[in-house]
Amino acid sequence: MQERERRWNGWGFADESAPVFEGARTWLSKRLGVGHPLPAVPERDVRIPPARPLPDLPATTLTDPGSRLRGACGCGFPDVVRLRTGALEALPDAVCLPESTGQVLAVLQSASAAELGLVLRGGGTSVVGGVTVRPLAKPTVV
Repeated sequence: MQERERRWNGWGFADESAPVFEGARTWLSKRLGVGHPLPAVPERDVRIPPARPLPDLPATTLTDPGSRLRGACGCGFPDVVRLRTGALEALPDAVCLPESTGQVLAVLQSASAAELGLVLRGGGTSVVGGVTVRPLAKPTVV
């Protein structure tokens, strides 16, 4: 099964859109006023520092800019604002995709032995900032 690409600066997948229906737009405008959309910085304009060197990890490990950008934080409102504005504090140096519980354990052991920063992430829907990468002096893996 091929994984679908998550929208890098908002909710959902890159190949989907979910327009707000006119009735909902009218209802919201009457109650909240008319707002202005937060402009989205194009992905190509986000400053992505080079990944720091990492030891070999026992799972598929992605270090391309897009994977690192998508792994930088969750999907809570503050995260989406950070992504849309390109104002990320830090990016992971790699994103690991373990395919079994054995690989998860092996990645955790390898990361611990190498003293890497580690952010455990499932679906990435954290609304409390638990999957947001923080600036660290050492390389970080999601």
